[in-house]
Amino acid sequence: MTLAIVVLLLLLVGILLPPLPIPTDLGPKMACGTNLSRLGKAMLLYANDYDDKFPTASSWCDLLLERSGVSRTMFQCEGAGEGKCNYAINKYVVGTTTNASTDTVVLFETNAGWNQVGGPEILTIDNHQGLGCNVLFLDSHVEFVEAAQIPKLRWKEDQPK
Repeated sequence: MTLAIVVLLLLLVGILLPPLPIPTDLGPKMACGTNLSRLGKAMLLYANDYDDKFPTASSWCDLLLERSGVSRTMFQCEGAGEGKCNYAINKYVVGTTTNASTDTVVLFETNAGWNQVGGPEILTIDNHQGLGCNVLFLDSHVEFVEAAQIPKLRWKEDQPK
C-alpha cells in the first residue's frame, strides 16, 4: 500500500469510530502521583544515606523535609481537602531495607495528618471520588490503583501474591 492510501484509511477509521471519552479528572490524579514520585525519590536518597533503611515511622515526613530537600506542598494530594499530608508510610516497610519485593507498597494516600503510618486500614480512595488512589511501590514507580484492585496490593514481604 502506498502512504496516501494508508493515510486515507486512517482518516476513514477516525471518522467512523466514535470519539473516545476524555477523562476530566486526570489533573488531581496526576498531581498527586507526581508528588508521590518525588517523595519516593526523596525516600531513596534518605535510605542511601542511612544503610538502605527507610525513615522511622514516627517522623518520616519531618525527616524527608529536613534531609531530602522536599517541600511541604509535596505532601499534599490535590484531590484531597485541607491538611498537612495526605500520604502514609506502610507500617511493614518501616525499619526494613530497600531490598524487599519491588511490588511492595511504600507510600499511599490516606486522610490528612502528619507522619502517618499504617496499612490498608487507613488507605483512602476519597481523594479521587472513590475510584482509587495513588500508591508508591518499592521500585519507585507510582500507580493509580483502582478501588477493586486495592485488596491485591502487597503490604509485607511474606505476603503471598
